[in-house]
Amino acid sequence: MDGRDECLGWEDHLLRERQGSFLLAFLDQDWEALADQAQALRRQAFHLEQMYAGYRRLREEFQEAHPLFRQELDRMADSADSLYAAGQWAGEMGRFRRLMAAAVERVLDRDTGAGGAGGRYRQLLEEVSELSRLADRLHEGVGVQYAFDSGQGQLCLTARDLRALLFLSFEYLVSQGYALGRCLNCGRYFVPFSVNTCYCDRPVGEGRICKTAAAKVNYTKKLRQDQARSLYAKQNNTYQMRVRRSPERYPEEEYRLWRQQAKELLAATERGELSWEEFQRKMELPRRRGGEERDVWNGK
Repeated sequence: MDGRDECLGWEDHLLRERQGSFLLAFLDQDWEALADQAQALRRQAFHLEQMYAGYRRLREEFQEAHPLFRQELDRMADSADSLYAAGQWAGEMGRFRRLMAAAVERVLDRDTGAGGAGGRYRQLLEEVSELSRLADRLHEGVGVQYAFDSGQGQLCLTARDLRALLFLSFEYLVSQGYALGRCLNCGRYFVPFSVNTCYCDRPVGEGRICKTAAAKVNYTKKLRQDQARSLYAKQNNTYQMRVRRSPERYPEEEYRLWRQQAKELLAATERGELSWEEFQRKMELPRRRGGEERDVWNGK
């Protein structure tokens, strides 16, 4: 491993990619859903041909997964019961994911708090015996291979168990002092190579990623906030002028009540709890006609 890249090897496959990509892809995958789907397809298969068809369907829906996960699933194609094997594997990976997700949250989450990741990791191993035993067992099957890529050499960590590679990726992030952030758009972990980075690069449809999608949402939100504040200031100034000019028709006590309610509406609009149209309607000023007040505030 070197810098911001990681090189991982599984059987005859070497994969070099951005540091932490393999671990994050693992955490993103819904392994329980995959296991349930494999079991459902297996129950629907009444003979061997249907079982293979079900396995192919499962494999096609797994196209977007990480390459190493797809390769592991491909190994089960020739199994006597490929759907059973896939379900068992997904269930095991799901259990391992829960363990690793808890470790990541406690050790690598940049909002965890004071103290180094290394110290938090040592404490975690002392407290969670299951994780400590698993770490020892996974470390036994790890190797190192030197690989060349575009004229440059790099050490690659290899293992026959994908869980070992996942654990190594996690430990390398710990050793290098990386901290994972949660994307403010999708809520999933990513490796922020800047303390000011709040959004990840995951695709969110229509050719956009979280960064660009969030930028558009933030722009729209700011525009709505600016419009709401402008309307509040305009209505507040108008009401104040009426109170000064005609205090007998517009008592100051009623103005103060209106201003407090208007501030609450403004805050709700800025939080996105109230639409711009609704805010406009509720911000209409009370009118006095023929000595009677029309309570527009409450829609009467």
